[in-house]
Amino acid sequence: MINGGLGETHINNMLAALNIPNIIEKSLKDREREVGVHLEEMAEESCRKQLHEEIRESDGNLTVSFDGAWQKRGTGHANNSLTGHATLFGEKTQKCVSYAVKVKNCRICSGAKAKGVPPRKHRCQCNWSGSAKAMEPAMACEMIQGIINEGSRVLQYLSATAFLSPSFYF
Repeated sequence: MINGGLGETHINNMLAALNIPNIIEKSLKDREREVGVHLEEMAEESCRKQLHEEIRESDGNLTVSFDGAWQKRGTGHANNSLTGHATLFGEKTQKCVSYAVKVKNCRICSGAKAKGVPPRKHRCQCNWSGSAKAMEPAMACEMIQGIINEGSRVLQYLSATAFLSPSFYF
């Protein structure tokens, strides 16, 4: 459901087909927030595991492939997306060794600011204040710095075009 394009209506249609009572939107959002924390922990652990495997197989000298994107589609001139994401794949394992997400806006913080009150206690995901265009290189640097912090080196950095090469996968 999270990042799967399913909303309250989709979930309630599925539950109705299974003869299970509907769920209200607030309860659904509460469950999403509970599960989201654990999904993030699992993703980070998976990447950490794959990074250590990549380091072992490449003797600490990694070749990685990077690709990033923004959530807002555009002509390439607007550069005003509020979120962006990127992944880093290892050459040897061909698995995701790191990922990054940048978020420019928090609905709760923005609403509180508009009302002139402090925001309620929440898990704020906002972690970027620069332009959308600058998100991608910042995420690349962040992920490569993470590899360096693990005591390894990135010898070769491949862009998205090399990433799409069939020889990278097989």
